Parts: sequence; C-alpha cells; structure tokens
Amino acid sequence: MLYFLPITLVALIACSGDDHSVSGQRPPVGSIAVLPTAAAAFTGGGLVFTATVRDQANNPINGRVPSWSSSDGSVATVDNAGVATAVSVGTATITASAGGVSGSATISVKDPRAPQSLVVQAQPVGGLSGVTLSTQPEVKILDGTGAVASASTLAVTATIIAGTGTLIGTMTVGAVAGVATFRNLQVTGSGNFVLTFSTTSPSMQVASATFAVEPVTVTVAFQDDFESGDFSHTQNGVSWSSVVYLDVTTNVSHSGTHAARFREGDSVQPGGGNWSELRFDGLANLPEVFMQYYLYLPSGSESPSVGPKAKILGTLNDKFFRLWGGGDVGYTFGAGNTTNPFSNKVGASTWGVGSGAGAGLDGSLGIEYSYSAAGTQWGMGQGPGRTATPVPFINDANRGRWVQIRVRAKNATAANNDGVVQIWVDGTLVQDDHALINGDIYGGTGPTGYTTGYLLGWANNGWPAGQYVYLDDFVITTGSFGPP
Repeated sequence: MLYFLPITLVALIACSGDDHSVSGQRPPVGSIAVLPTAAAAFTGGGLVFTATVRDQANNPINGRVPSWSSSDGSVATVDNAGVATAVSVGTATITASAGGVSGSATISVKDPRAPQSLVVQAQPVGGLSGVTLSTQPEVKILDGTGAVASASTLAVTATIIAGTGTLIGTMTVGAVAGVATFRNLQVTGSGNFVLTFSTTSPSMQVASATFAVEPVTVTVAFQDDFESGDFSHTQNGVSWSSVVYLDVTTNVSHSGTHAARFREGDSVQPGGGNWSELRFDGLANLPEVFMQYYLYLPSGSESPSVGPKAKILGTLNDKFFRLWGGGDVGYTFGAGNTTNPFSNKVGASTWGVGSGAGAGLDGSLGIEYSYSAAGTQWGMGQGPGRTATPVPFINDANRGRWVQIRVRAKNATAANNDGVVQIWVDGTLVQDDHALINGDIYGGTGPTGYTTGYLLGWANNGWPAGQYVYLDDFVITTGSFGPP
C-alpha cells in the first residue's frame, strides 16, 4: 500500500516572454528553484517536485528541462520528471541540475507506523480546586495511518495553557500500548482551564477541551505540630482521645523541633503483635474528611535514637489509618454487633507476603472499609465496590525521609454508592476507590459522617525492639486539603 503525506504542490508555469536567447543559443543558467523546498512522505509513498530554471537576469528559461538526482537512493529515489519515491526512513536531498547550476530540496521519509500525532481520548473534567479532577485525561498516540501506535511508550506531559492556577500531580506519564493515562491531576485555582499534552521526540502536542474548576473554602477542623511536647492540644472540640505507646520526641522532626513517636517495638502484645496508636475524636459528623500529615519510616541507617539498625517493614496487617462515625464506641459498630449493626468505617493497612489483600508485596498499602445495609453486613476489608489494588509503600524509596500522606474519605450518601477513599503519597495518588457503599444508606439508622479515627495502630507482624515511626504536622480539613 502506498502512503502519501498530504501537501500543497505549487505549479510553476514558465512565462511565454523573451527567453533572451541569441541566434538559437540558450542563455546561461543563473538559478534553479525546487519546490517544495522541504517535504515528508511515508515509506512506499510518492512526492512530486517541480523545478524552475532561470537565467542570470532571473527570467524563466522556456523548455530547459533539468536532470534529477537523490543524495541517498536507499532513502528516496527520483525519476526524470521529479517524482520521488520514499524507500526507507531517513532524509535525502533531491537535486535538479542544468547548465552546471543546481537547486535542491529535502525529503524526510517516515515510518507510517511511527507516532505522528496525539488525540485526547478522555477529556479532563474539573471539580473542586485542589481536588483530583473528576475525570482524568487519557491521550492516544496515533501513527501515520490514524491508528493507535500500540508499541509506543512515549512520555506525555500535561501543562496548563489557559486559566490561572497550578497543575498538581504526576504531570508526565509514559504511554502503555500507545495510550497515556493520567491518574492524579488536580488544579488549584478557579475558572475555566485548558491543558495541553505534548511529547518531545517526536515533537507533538494537542489541547484538551475547556473544563471548569470551582473554588472551595478550606476549613481546618484540627491540627497539631506537637510543639507543645505532648498530646494535650484541643481544637474545635477535637482532641487526641487515646495515646497508646507514643511520646513526643526531639530526635527527628518535619518542622519545628518536635514530632510524635510511635514506639512500635516497645508495644509487644500477647501473641507477638504490636499496638502503637494515636486516636482522635470530636469531629462534627463530617460527611467528607481531608487528612494530611508527614511520616518518617527509619531506614536502619540512622543513629540508635532514631531507630535500630533494621529496616521498617509492614509485612502482616499493619494498620495505617481508620475513620468512622459514632464516636469512640462506633469502632465496634457493624458486623457482629447486634445493637449497632451499621458501620461506616474506612481505612487502610499495609500487608506482606502471603497475607491478605497485599499478598506477595511486603509493605503494600491497600484500602479497607466496612459495608453494612439492612440485612447485609461485611467486615473490614470486604464489601462491594472495592476496586483499588494494593501498591508498594514501605520500601527503600520511602524510608529514611519525611513522606507526605494525604487521605480523602467521603461517606456514601443516602441511596447513592458514591463513597470515596483516596490516598496520596508525596502528591501521587496511589489508592483511589470510588462508588463505595458504607453506612446504613438505605435505612438511615447508621453513622452518616465521620467523628473519630486513628493513625497507625495494631500490627500483627511484630516489630523489632526499639523500632520507631514518626509523625508530624497533622491536619484535618474540610472542603479540600490545606497548604502542602
């Protein structure tokens, strides 16, 4: 099959005026112009070049037919009429010659199966400022035939080209089977926005449709930087209601001089497990909660005061966080509780080889939640609608430094399976569960908002003696996340 790259050919017609010949002699050639001066074609395709021969006074010479040649016949050939045939990928110079003078043009031969253009397959859909876009964009890489370049793994970068705001998230992603899928883009700002998606080699770009981002009001419900040196802080009726095997230390901190220290290795429980947990209570039955904090997981190379010479692992049911309604006692609501059979508990845990949802991945982080509706109860980690796959979290990349954690939890509303749990690590969305069903959404007798939660908690795997985990700059907000 021949592939032709569409171009506009310029037909040049020689003038019928005086050619300045004398007694039948042809005037000397002054110049030759070849059009198009640069063009492209796909392998197997053809392209027509034209040449205008002029005398030294720049007048066209009638009937003067040049000879044609190619600098590289393995890339492109050319016949006596100036018709070039694209042979293989590369660049060649096409030359027209007459009377010792020549003119040239360039032909670039491309593989029709190679990436040639971009198209937005899924347009971005906005939402609230500072919250992940409602619909994340997908960009297809097309080849010269208009089909998806399924072998392409090109990196595609998203940027804002219209609108006043900041794009946050993983803005450059590699294509898989010719499709670049963005997963955690969010825009801070408000108004109408347009994104552009581009590649560098080859250089291609395409713009998205316009989408709207709405402003939000961020309200702080509770925050603590632990600079008080203890867990006595209260704010808006919220306080630390339970502190299990923790203290406040100056050994390491994210900001200021203090941080909360989870003394995991000091909390050996019957059966060999550990229990170091920081619980808060008093939230005003919030239907949606945004939490942000920083974790430090020792790498094993720090001084003994920071951690022993052992890497932090999360190998067997290590609690990461929990949120629920109904106050402290609401933790036991749900399956098996005949008095309060309805629960809206959500959370996440890390697992390891051969254990639970993260089997085969040491330190993998996965979302868990309770589901309960009239006549149907599920335990933690079960229930319909759970789609997010556990991802590696406790690994060398996240040890020995402060890691930003962001959690968004939205309680399902009555008769709608619209519950959400999302987790970001250093700005990258790593867990994203939607369409969750939690609480007694049909009968309305269970919790419909969040009042209570805890950070870290029970761990089955057994931590090394003296092993610590640190947490700092904790904040709970509504509306969206606070400043980074």
